[in-house]
Amino acid sequence: MRFALCFSAMLSLCTAIDLTETFLKPGQSMMDLTGFEARTLQHVWDKYSAFGGSAPGTFGGRLNPIQRGGPRRRAFHFLCLFVYIHKCPQSNWDESFNMGGFTMSKHHWQPMHDVADALAQIIDEIVYDDRLHRYNHVGRPFKYHVTAIVDTLPVYIPEPHSFAMRRLLFQPKYGACVWKMQLGITLMGNIVLWTGPHLGVTSDVSIWRQTAQWHPFRPWEWWLGDLGYVGALGLLYKYKRRTRARGQPPPPPLTRAQKYYNNVHEFYRNRVEQIVDVIKSHRLFVKGAYRGSYAHLEPLLTIVGHVTAYELRMSQRFTTYGPWAHTY
Repeated sequence: MRFALCFSAMLSLCTAIDLTETFLKPGQSMMDLTGFEARTLQHVWDKYSAFGGSAPGTFGGRLNPIQRGGPRRRAFHFLCLFVYIHKCPQSNWDESFNMGGFTMSKHHWQPMHDVADALAQIIDEIVYDDRLHRYNHVGRPFKYHVTAIVDTLPVYIPEPHSFAMRRLLFQPKYGACVWKMQLGITLMGNIVLWTGPHLGVTSDVSIWRQTAQWHPFRPWEWWLGDLGYVGALGLLYKYKRRTRARGQPPPPPLTRAQKYYNNVHEFYRNRVEQIVDVIKSHRLFVKGAYRGSYAHLEPLLTIVGHVTAYELRMSQRFTTYGPWAHTY
C-alpha cells in the first residue's frame, strides 16, 4: 500500500509540467504561439499525457517512454503539435520550435506526429448532451425545440496526383481540393458535433445523412441549417422563393412573415459561422498552407475540434435564456 502511494506521488510529480514556465520565454504568449489559451493546453496535457494511469508522457500507453529527456521532451513534442496546427510551415518555423532548451527542425517532425496520433485516439472533450442544457435557449420562434446549429467548413489540401482523387476532392465552391469537416454547436456556442474529414464533392445534406448515427435526436428536437440542408431530416432552414417554371407566371414573393422568419433564422444561425471563424484562425485551415499527408492531417483535425470544444465550454460565447426544459 505504501509503495503504491509513493509510486502515485512520483507519477504526479513527473506529469506536473507547467508548459508556460518550462517552454515559453519572458513576454512570449501561448495564445500567439498556439492559438489556444495556456490553461487549455495545460488541461489537455495533465489529463491525457498519463491517461488511465499509464507512464508519464505515454498517452495511455500508446507511446513508449522517452529514455532521454523523459516526459519533459514529450511535453515539448506536445507543444510543438499545437504550434504546427496554428502556424503551419512558414519562414519562422525554426524559431517557433526552439523552446525551453529543446529544438526540433522540420526534418524531425515524426515525434510530434506520433503524439498527435496517440492524443487523437483518446481525447474526448466534446459533450453531445450539452445541447440539452437548461440555459441553451433563445427567443421565439426557436424557444423550446431548437438545440443546435450545423454547418461545414473546408480544409484545403494540395491537388492529389491521382485524377480519381482530384475528382472526389475538388469543390468548385472553394476552387480547390478540400476535405470537409461537419461542425455542430449549441445556441450557447459549445461544440457538440465534429465529424470528418469528408470528401470535398459531398454535399452538406449528404454528410448530414451519412453521419446520422453521430447525432441522434430526441423526438421533439430540431437544429438550424442553411439552404444547403434543404430536405434534411431534423433541420430547420430559411424559406426560399420558388423558381419560375417555364411557361408559368412568376411565383409570388415571400410574405412579410416569411421574411421575418428568415431574418431571425439567419441571426441565430450566424453563431455557427462565428465558431467556424474561431477554428479557421489556425493556419492549418488557410488555403495552400498544409502540404502534408492525409495520415497526418486526420489526427490534427480531431485534436483541433476537441481542444476548441473544451476552450469554448470554459466561457459562454453567446446570450441565451433559461432555465427551462426544451419540450412543452
